[in-house]
Amino acid sequence: MQLRIKHTNFQMTAEVKEYLDKKLTQFIHVLPKEEGKVAFDIELERILKGKHKGDLFRAEFTADIHGHSYRAEATGETMLAAIDEAKAELKREMTRAKTLMQKKTRTGGRILKDVIRGVPSKK
Repeated sequence: MQLRIKHTNFQMTAEVKEYLDKKLTQFIHVLPKEEGKVAFDIELERILKGKHKGDLFRAEFTADIHGHSYRAEATGETMLAAIDEAKAELKREMTRAKTLMQKKTRTGGRILKDVIRGVPSKK
């Protein structure tokens, strides 16, 4: 697994790095079992709103897994909140894609069984 982290207007602390590593380990059960090219690009940014308005933090995750790209972006009041929101969105997107792939595989298997049995298709 390849991991690239970019941070803009933001000093990466050990706490954020540790938190990010902890959150990325939760993707292991969503990733495909076979070895292949898996790359995560993470961009962390502090957005300056103004002198008296405070800061916003943005986290952007991009995952390239076997040629499929998944992307999530979130903003939050703290960097940890932005990371949590982006991680949840990315996980939701990857789980949805995995479920759709399983559904297509099962549908194809059912059609193939019907062809072998000689049963006319339902469509």
